[in-house]
Amino acid sequence: MTHTQFKKERRKEMNKIIMSTITILILLSFASTNKIQASEIVGHVMNVDQFNEAIKNNDLLKKLGKTDPLSENEKGNLKRALEFERSDVGGVVNRQLNDFKGNTLVIGGGKKDAQSPSDEGGGNRGITWIEKFQNEIKEATKLIEDIKSKSWTEENKQRNIELLQKEIEENQKKVDDILNTYYTVNIEKGDDPDLVASITSISDMSKIPDNYFQKVIFENVDILVWLNPNIFKILERITKPGGSIIIDGAVHSRLLVVAFAHTKWAQQINKQVENDVKVWPDYNRLKITLTN
Repeated sequence: MTHTQFKKERRKEMNKIIMSTITILILLSFASTNKIQASEIVGHVMNVDQFNEAIKNNDLLKKLGKTDPLSENEKGNLKRALEFERSDVGGVVNRQLNDFKGNTLVIGGGKKDAQSPSDEGGGNRGITWIEKFQNEIKEATKLIEDIKSKSWTEENKQRNIELLQKEIEENQKKVDDILNTYYTVNIEKGDDPDLVASITSISDMSKIPDNYFQKVIFENVDILVWLNPNIFKILERITKPGGSIIIDGAVHSRLLVVAFAHTKWAQQINKQVENDVKVWPDYNRLKITLTN
């Protein structure tokens, strides 16, 4: 081999090395980008075919003979879950976590009820609804002012004012106890939650630090949130190890079994809803407690 031929072969080898290096760098860059995207989008809501397949292959549903395809009602829930799959609502903070001394998060809670009082059952009238106590405080305060203007004896006025002041103190204590015990998350800003956010949004829920709450309560929350796989990663992150996750409300037990099938809580869910799936797999009011 002449010196010129040697130089040509050497140049070829160097070009191969350079191209290999560039290819590796591109692949690493692509993998890094995909990693970022994967952390933002954990999973996807299953479509009807995928869900039917999951039902057919679920051990508990096979055992109970409840592997028939999705009903129209169930399909409707799945359709809504698909529609709201990526519905971030902003993660607007109304009360800073630094101002909160409790350890319980209520999903679906808030201080007010944005729905009309004529709506059956109300909208948000659960354990965090302090508006009713605040209204009683306002009413009692107004009555005190009215009594002062009446032509009653001073003794009679004082006795009634003291009773109303005691009522105000009792209601204010209820308000303070609720605010000190619960932090609320809701997509409905009219319910005046502490954080306007979607529990299935990684972006919205990033406002809450890791392992922050000892207890997370889902109060009358729609089944569609459980059909979004993002919720499981978020719950595992924001709940303390050994903490409780409580589902309290009307849920579709068969959909719940499939939604939880590939999570760390699958056995816990199956044990608690097995009888309901067997007797009434459609909507039923349940109270389920899971341990993180």
